[in-house]
Amino acid sequence: MKNSSFWHYKAGKLYFGKKLASHSLKKLETPCYLYDAQYITQRYKEFEKQARQYFKSPLVAFAVKANPNQTLLTKLGLSGCGADVVSIGEVQAALKAGIPPQKIIFSGVGKTRQEFLWLIKNSLELFSINVESLSEIEMLEELAREHQVKLPIALRLNPEVMAKTHKSIATGAGIHKFGIALESAEEILPLLKSSAWLELKGISMHIGSQLTDAKALTLAVKIGVQFVLKHKLPLKFFDVGGGLGIAYLPKQKILPLENYMKALDRALAPLFKFLPKLQIAFEPGRFIVGPGGLFITRVIRTKFQKKERFV
Repeated sequence: MKNSSFWHYKAGKLYFGKKLASHSLKKLETPCYLYDAQYITQRYKEFEKQARQYFKSPLVAFAVKANPNQTLLTKLGLSGCGADVVSIGEVQAALKAGIPPQKIIFSGVGKTRQEFLWLIKNSLELFSINVESLSEIEMLEELAREHQVKLPIALRLNPEVMAKTHKSIATGAGIHKFGIALESAEEILPLLKSSAWLELKGISMHIGSQLTDAKALTLAVKIGVQFVLKHKLPLKFFDVGGGLGIAYLPKQKILPLENYMKALDRALAPLFKFLPKLQIAFEPGRFIVGPGGLFITRVIRTKFQKKERFV
C-alpha cells in the first residue's frame, strides 16, 4: 500500500481516492481537516492482515494520540481495531467508539491515581496497563490490594536503543523518560513475582515514531526477547509498540509493511520456541491515519510589502 497514492492531483485538481476534494469542501469552512474514513479503515485492515500472516491472533491497537476524532475511532472500532491510550479521556473515547476493554492498552508515563481508581471502580479489565516506573507499580499494588482486584500489567522496557528519527519523537534511548531500564526491571521482577495483585502478562517497548528502517526496532525487540528468555517469564503477550513511518514526500523512502513484519518475525522467533502461544500486540498510529487526511486552507488575501509577497 503506497502512502503517496491516495492524495493526488489530476489535471490540476486535488483528489482523495477517486473523489474530487473540492466537492467535499463546498459545505465546509476552512481551515479544516479532511479525512476519508473508508481509506483509514482499509489501512487498519491491511496492517492487521499482514500481522496475521506472521503472528497468531495479533492485537492491533490504534494509538489514539495520533488522532482522537470520535468518528474515526468509531469506524476503526467497528472494523475490529483495538486502542492504545495514554489517559482516561482516551479510554472513554475508545469505549464510546465500541472498542471493548479487552482490546485497550493503557500506556504513558503520566498515569495518575485518580485514573487507576476510575478503572477499578468501573470494573474495567483492560488488555494491559503498561507500567513505566517502580513508583507506578507501587501505586497500582496499593490500589489493587485496597480494592481486592487483580490487575494485568506489562513492563515497558527501555532498551537503550536510539531510533533513526527526529530527536523529539525518539523514545527508546537511556536519555528518554519512557520505559524502565533493563537493570531496574531486573530488580522489579521479584516484587512482581511475589505480588498477589499484579499479574505480569507482557513486555512492552516503543522506541519512537516515524520509523523508516528496521535496524533499531529489530535490535530493541531482540533485547526484549533476551530479557524474557533470561528470566523465563511465562508471558501472554509481547507489545512491539508502533511508530511505523509514512511518506510525506513522493520519493521519500519508508519501511514497507511486509518488511516491517518480516523483521519482527525474525527478531521474535527465539521467543516463540519458549512461548509458542505468545500474542503480539502492535500500536500503529500515524501509519493508519496519516495518509488518509489533509489539512485544508483557502487563500483569503495576498499582500506585497517591500520585496516580499505574503499569502
